[in-house]
This record gives sequence, C-alpha cells and structure tokens, in this order.
Amino acid sequence: MIKTLEKLSTKFTKMVNNSPAFAVLALSPCLLCSDACNRNLKICDACLHDLPWNTNYCAQCALPITLETIKTDQTIKLRCGECISNPPPFTRSIIPFSYEFPLNALLQNIKYTNQRYYTEPLCRQFLTFQKKARTDFYLPDYLIAVPLHQNKLKKRGFNQAALIAKHLSKQLEISMQENILYKSKESRAQAGLNKQERLKNLRASFKIRDSRYLHGKYIALIDDVMTTRATAEVCAQLLLNAGAQRV
Repeated sequence: MIKTLEKLSTKFTKMVNNSPAFAVLALSPCLLCSDACNRNLKICDACLHDLPWNTNYCAQCALPITLETIKTDQTIKLRCGECISNPPPFTRSIIPFSYEFPLNALLQNIKYTNQRYYTEPLCRQFLTFQKKARTDFYLPDYLIAVPLHQNKLKKRGFNQAALIAKHLSKQLEISMQENILYKSKESRAQAGLNKQERLKNLRASFKIRDSRYLHGKYIALIDDVMTTRATAEVCAQLLLNAGAQRV
C-alpha cells in the first residue's frame, strides 16, 4: 500500500508541476509595477530593463563616467580623472545602478520607511551585474558592512548596508564580519556635502575594533550608496592600515 501511495504521490507531483495552474501560482506581483513576475525574482523583466543600470563607469571607483564617446563595452577599462589624480585606497568598486529614479526612491524606502523587502531582489541583480561586468572578479575573504553609529542604529532599528551584506553573504557563501569596523562618532548626514566636507565630517568617525582577522585578507566593503567615495576611502584606508591586503 505504501508503494502504491508513493507512486500516486509522484504522479500527482508531476501533474501539478506541469500544469498551467501551477505556473500561475509560481508568479507574484512585481514590486515595482504589480504585473505578474517570477516569484523568486520579484521584479518583472520590463522593470529590470528600465532600471538605471550603470553602463559607463570608472574601472576603479565604478562611479559613472559621463562621456558620450564611451561605448558600452566592459572590455574597455577607463579610469576617471579623480582616480588617476588621486587614487583611492580601495582596488575597485562594483556599482550596478546609477543613483537615479527609481533606485534612489527604493533605497530611501528601505532606510526610512522600513521597506526591507526590496533588498533581496536588488542583491540578486547586483550579483547578475557582477558576473557580467567583471570576468576577472574573485571572491573576497570577508564582507564588512559600513557601520552605523549606535544611536542611529537604535533609532532606525537596522543597518541597510548590513542587510545588503547579509544577503550577499548568504548567496556568495562568504563570511560577514560585524565586529571589526565600527562607528565611534556620530557624524552629520552626508547628503548635500561635497567630497572635502564629507571627508572632514567622517574624520575619526570610524575605528577598528579587532584587527586579528584582517591580516593578509581581501575584504569587500559593502554600502548602499556611493556618491563621492568619501566613506569608502576612509573605511578602506582604516582596513588597510589594520592589516588587510586588499579592499
């Protein structure tokens, strides 16, 4: 009798999996337009196509290079003027999107209205972008999220950079270190400040709590937004000074 039930169960499973009705059940509303899309992806193909993908960017800092003569060709590795004249301490950066609508709105919704469900599908697209854009990419030893000061963390309830790092840690199977870098000083909001103002604002704000796990390691620093490189430069330099081989 058990064998008969097993056969029936297997047959029923195949019937369900191959039925049009089950295909409908596997769909869910797109987070951006509410049209039906793959439940796992959570963003439909049309909305993915319309996202502000970062196509022309610096080979080192990955900030957009706005030159009309540049072709969208990832084999061409151009560095921006700032990276040539003032090289950052980090080796490279990967930025899949420009900070434009609707990405800027999504990130603000994550941070300020607790809509954290946007994080996972955006992380999936980050990994897709990384695989296509960086054929020479190899995995770091650790992921470290840019930390929030404890007062802001308590007020917000979570660190958006840590949310991203946790998703990437799970999908890439890379350890996330949360006790190495911390923010010791509550700084002013970075929005609206230029590069020099941001560097001054961040000076002495970040510190290394424990450097034992950094020596000779390749670290990936995770943040939600990079506009002027200031936070990335300060944190990367701290990690390198504490013994990291590469950031």
